[in-house]
Amino acid sequence: LRKAPVLQYLDYLCQIGIAMSPLSNKSLFLTYSKNPFPVFFARGMNVSLSTDDPLQFHYTKEPLMEEYSIATQVYQFSGSDLCEIARNSVLQSGFEHSVKVHWLGPNYLLPGPAGNNIHKTNLSNIRVSFRYETLTEEFYMMYKTLVKSPQYHNLDMTYILHHLPEELLSDAASPRPGPRRKKSHQVPDVSSSSSSSASIPLKPPTSLLPIPADPLPAHAGPIPLDPRPSPSSSSSSSSTHLERVITPVMTSRASAPAVPHKDDGHVMHHQPQSEGGATVHKLL
Repeated sequence: LRKAPVLQYLDYLCQIGIAMSPLSNKSLFLTYSKNPFPVFFARGMNVSLSTDDPLQFHYTKEPLMEEYSIATQVYQFSGSDLCEIARNSVLQSGFEHSVKVHWLGPNYLLPGPAGNNIHKTNLSNIRVSFRYETLTEEFYMMYKTLVKSPQYHNLDMTYILHHLPEELLSDAASPRPGPRRKKSHQVPDVSSSSSSSASIPLKPPTSLLPIPADPLPAHAGPIPLDPRPSPSSSSSSSSTHLERVITPVMTSRASAPAVPHKDDGHVMHHQPQSEGGATVHKLL
């Protein structure tokens, strides 16, 4: 069974009880560390610890307690793990119904947490719910796969339907809406547009507009790139260039009349006056 994963899966689905004795297996053919018991238990298989030839393989008066204690130390089992293993051992046993009721409670035949009596088993309902929901999901996955098979009507689904709640069966039977399709954004065809829209003139881009003319008057002459006098030029040449630029501005400002402005009883007149060949404004 350790080398047959398919049989392990079938044993898990059917919850077939498997009683194992790691101490006996160690003495016969398999070392204790390589025993598949902890792997089977972690996968949810219905496994339990048992004894085998106590007079030959065990050294105490309580061989079953010896199996539990050694497995706890080697496999690092917790208290919940030991309670679950002990509960599986009672379920697998051939005791009468009255004996099982005494040890597990009156509802031990019910699946899931409904069949667990925490006062009897000392096992939390969270662990039982985890085992039950995991097994139910496996059956539900098989059911959804087999429903799509063309031979579905010829299959016997009694065992699978027996382990599925009615809520899952109703959800699987109800049709589900398909995935929504995204709307495709079509690019409008320019050639198919109406003639009226095509006749509307379009504004040219800003980069193609004509550049406005120079606002300076033509007689002002070219503006030098560097107004600072160069060491090789004389002072007369530098003043000549400045006069060519400043003279038109001074003339236009001098021709404008002075506008009085009242501010706190003072009258301000802008009168252009010339000092040193340049125009300045004084506040009177």
